[in-house]
Amino acid sequence: MTKIIKMPSFGSDMAKGMVAEWRVKPGDTVHRGDVIATIETMKGLIDLEVFDEGVVEALLAEEGQQRQVGEPIARLQLAGEAETAEVVEQSLAEQGPEQAVEPDATKATPAPAQPKPAAGAMVRISPAARQRAGQLGLDWHTLGPGSGPEGAWCWRISNPWRR
Repeated sequence: MTKIIKMPSFGSDMAKGMVAEWRVKPGDTVHRGDVIATIETMKGLIDLEVFDEGVVEALLAEEGQQRQVGEPIARLQLAGEAETAEVVEQSLAEQGPEQAVEPDATKATPAPAQPKPAAGAMVRISPAARQRAGQLGLDWHTLGPGSGPEGAWCWRISNPWRR
């Protein structure tokens, strides 16, 4: 049987999250408690554990891609259960339509130059991005708006060296 892994909600105010890093690839065997991905929220990076055993069939979200809470991000073939195409199609139909991921559409594009904020203006920055800015010797108080949600600076955006 196939199980759809959805973008989890890590808090009552979380509406969407970003897959910062996949720790598995299609074909990998996973066991209950294995960390399969790192999800970035406005509050930080959170490891996503799997609660079933099986084989990763597909990753439905690319690294750096934002998804609404409840949207499919991966598909898992559960261990020890026979599968037919009809059952998979029925399961996917119940879960809602999958969003096709086109490789070119998920590539990070550089953000247009943003003006510096006015003195005293609030800069939205995730804790992970704040730490990375410190490592790079940047004064994050002087950064303009980022290209993350609501103009925030996020870990993935502050780490161009990752890809």
